[in-house]
Amino acid sequence: MTPRRSGVRKVDQTIIDVAVQNNGYYDIDAHLCFDPNASEKFAETHIRRLEAMRRIISIG
Repeated sequence: MTPRRSGVRKVDQTIIDVAVQNNGYYDIDAHLCFDPNASEKFAETHIRRLEAMRRIISIG
């Protein structure tokens, strides 16, 4: 198995940027205000990323 690269992925940086402008919280509405060209489906991929990270943290 190949180890995963560490570091901040673009999706992670976007989540951070949106949350910084939304009092520390990421949500779809905040993402759509942050990037008016983003679709709701695109913003949902960021929610899935956060959920995956939460699962990893709760297992570890």
